[in-house]
Amino acid sequence: MPAIAENTIVPYQSFISRPDILAPVLNVRTYDPESVSSGYIFLSTWSSEESSEVQNAPYIFTNDGELIFSGYNPSIPTTKYFNFQAHEFSNGSSVLSVFCGTSDRGRGKGHIALFDEKYRLIRTIDAPDGGALDFHEFRLLDDGRTAIVVALRPIQADLSSFGITEGLGWLLDSVFWVIDLEKDEVKFEWRASEHVDVEESVLKPSVKRMAGMSYKYAYDFFHINSIDRNANGDFLISARHTDMIYRIDGKNGSIIWRLGGKNSSFKLLDFSFSAQHDARISKESDDEKVIITLFDNAYNGILQTSNSSSAIVIEIDTNRNEATLLKQFFPTFQGLAQNQGSVQNLPNGHTLVSWGLIAEFSEFDQNGSRLLDVAFADETTRAYRVQKFDWIGRPDEKEIAVYLYARTNSSSTYFWMSWNGATEVREWRVLREDGLVLGMVEWEGFETCFEVETFVGAGYVEAVGGDGKTLGRSKVVKTFVPPESMADVCGDSHCMMQVLPSKTTDVKPSAKPRKHNVLMRCSAAWEMSWLSMVSGILVGYLVSRVKWSTTISTRALTALLNRFRAG
Repeated sequence: MPAIAENTIVPYQSFISRPDILAPVLNVRTYDPESVSSGYIFLSTWSSEESSEVQNAPYIFTNDGELIFSGYNPSIPTTKYFNFQAHEFSNGSSVLSVFCGTSDRGRGKGHIALFDEKYRLIRTIDAPDGGALDFHEFRLLDDGRTAIVVALRPIQADLSSFGITEGLGWLLDSVFWVIDLEKDEVKFEWRASEHVDVEESVLKPSVKRMAGMSYKYAYDFFHINSIDRNANGDFLISARHTDMIYRIDGKNGSIIWRLGGKNSSFKLLDFSFSAQHDARISKESDDEKVIITLFDNAYNGILQTSNSSSAIVIEIDTNRNEATLLKQFFPTFQGLAQNQGSVQNLPNGHTLVSWGLIAEFSEFDQNGSRLLDVAFADETTRAYRVQKFDWIGRPDEKEIAVYLYARTNSSSTYFWMSWNGATEVREWRVLREDGLVLGMVEWEGFETCFEVETFVGAGYVEAVGGDGKTLGRSKVVKTFVPPESMADVCGDSHCMMQVLPSKTTDVKPSAKPRKHNVLMRCSAAWEMSWLSMVSGILVGYLVSRVKWSTTISTRALTALLNRFRAG
């Protein structure tokens, strides 16, 4: 895991070979490698500049917190990302999807972007009415031929019952569409204003905030935040501001039943929920029973219904008109997440829960045992959902980054190598400029370091897969040797530091960057040119490996080096 630097306020990780990346640090508090489900952790960040220095981007991590992919795009640094997912199709292909745009007071404006296994942009998806999409939901259905998208649209409405009588008020309507992606046609449209009375909302328009009195501050009475599709084509909808889950008819949009809130169709047996997120269908059966999961925030900033947010599993019996709590999961230290949160039903029966504003996530097995528990080292990091997917990333080999360093022209040479987004690398082959193999080193993290115990003027690396085949080759890079005047401040393996300005504290760069205590160990190999002349056999290399990463105290993100595209 990344080393924590002195004077740490907000920790991020950066890399010698990719100093342009500032990724979140994940503190893994519980990890059962034998039992945790397979796949990678997918999350995307949308933190504001005022609260966090993290680069907003879609990210992929391993179960033990190693960075796999950063999709940060410095050409659009203010973009925020939501709901990063992988989708696998019947033909074996896979794509990534993510919402790209802005967020203001829980209202998103942007579009959906789809990427292939090389992280290249395939297409974007926009709202069929020409406006912006909202970030709260995106689903790919029917083997990728159909998509569900959502939007928020201000409309004029009679809000006289709320004291807005000087004219028609403004209502923020929740809308979703089912789109045929092959034909770019709308197959289904649903608007909350056409089916739900504003009196169902548990939040009245705030006079203090002038809600309902203008287009910009339209009254968000419904606030749709998740959609799932039933086996028969109906839809399961979560509305945070009514505290309700709705099942609606997939043909005419009429409401079949309500769960929770003011007008529940079912009696909730010894449990309640409110301000919920991410309602999902877990199981449907022929005996009129359905099992759903949802994240119970239990607090919307005004109304509170429990002492802690939780993930809950509910059985709904439509014959008896009853709803029963089957399971409940809590964050490690409990607490209330005023917003966000997700619950993912994994293929092996496990449950992955993102604790929303608490900035943590956990995986549980069928018995409720916590197999994985992770906290963002920066508690201000915002990730709308955290999910897990199988994924094979095959980025272009031009993305292979390598940095060579030697303290002097007669000292050891250190190769620092990484390949952002690659998931199939198992080893790195380290070579001199003329093609002489200097050694092999195992891949164990985003960045790998390899020491050659002699000076090498230039070199390159090759990524090797599990079958021994070469996956990609870097460019030849010259070794950086610092000027003699810096010899007393540079370390043996690198002379790089990352210190960014802080808005809250006076963080000054050290006159002497930390050397060995920043590093763990770097894999080493003997210089073998003379051995190749004798026998052509590579002899002896020390197989140990290090990831170099810094943790940085920051509050204001400055412009970074090297443009790196998000796809």
